[in-house]
Amino acid sequence: MATERRTSPEDFLRLIEKAKRGRLKIYVGHAAGVGKTYQMLEDAFLLKKRGVDVLVGYVETHGRVETQEKLEGLPIIAYFQCSVPPLRFSIRMSIEMYF
Repeated sequence: MATERRTSPEDFLRLIEKAKRGRLKIYVGHAAGVGKTYQMLEDAFLLKKRGVDVLVGYVETHGRVETQEKLEGLPIIAYFQCSVPPLRFSIRMSIEMYF
């Protein structure tokens, strides 16, 4: 008779911790305009639709209307750009609320 292995509390806690981790997905394309940003925004919208928290940090649309339309409905972190010759920098501000 085969013995049934019971899951230890440590194994269960590891499984829970693993489920809480985020995932990094990298979009690679050989040239500008091949659809990296467009696909990333489409994936973000689908994740949001499934109930996953999605937040946009910064998107360069390069004036493409289709890409700009994909941003609609996605929350965007506020950012400010400053140009002081010879420096140019961006400051991103994120306010997170925990309940």
